[in-house]
Amino acid sequence: VGLLVSPKVGQLDAALRVVIDRHVGALCAYAKFCVTRTSDWRMIVSLLWAKINAPASANAHSTSPPPGSPEPTPPSPAAGAARAAAATGDEAVLSDGMIAFEGGRRQALLDVYAQVLRHLSKSVGPDEFLDLLPDDGDVRYFLPFIQDSCSRIYTDHTIREMMRLANTL
Repeated sequence: VGLLVSPKVGQLDAALRVVIDRHVGALCAYAKFCVTRTSDWRMIVSLLWAKINAPASANAHSTSPPPGSPEPTPPSPAAGAARAAAATGDEAVLSDGMIAFEGGRRQALLDVYAQVLRHLSKSVGPDEFLDLLPDDGDVRYFLPFIQDSCSRIYTDHTIREMMRLANTL
C-alpha cells in the first residue's frame, strides 16, 4: 500500500528507489501507473542509469547515495548491452570500465532500462525523448530507441495525410 500512496504524498523518489531495489521487474508498470510528468520519467531514467553504472558493491545495497555525498556521474550506459542486444540480434555496444553485477542483477536493470526507454519512445515526441536521455550515454546504444520515437511521429503524420487524401476522393 505504501508504494501506491507514496507518489500522492510527494514521495515518488523514495517509492521509485524501493521499486528499483526490491521489485525492479515491476518498475515500468509501476511508473506507467504513477508517473504523469516528464520530469518524473527523467528521474526514473537517471536512477536506473546511475544504478546500472554503479560499482557492484553499491548495487548490493540501497540506490541512495550516503548522506552528504554527491550524486554519482555514471560512465556510458551502453555497457552491458551485450545481453540485451543479443535478444534482438543487434550488435552490442560495450564501454570500458563497466563492472558486472553478481547473479544477473545488472541484466535485470538493463532489461528494465530498455523497457522504460521503449515505452518512452512510444509515449513522448522525439524532442522530449532526447531530453530524457543521459548526456554521457553512447548514442549507439540509444539509436534504436531514438529511431522508434522518430518513426512513430512520421508514421502518425503519414496516416493523417493518407486520411486527408482519402476524404478528398
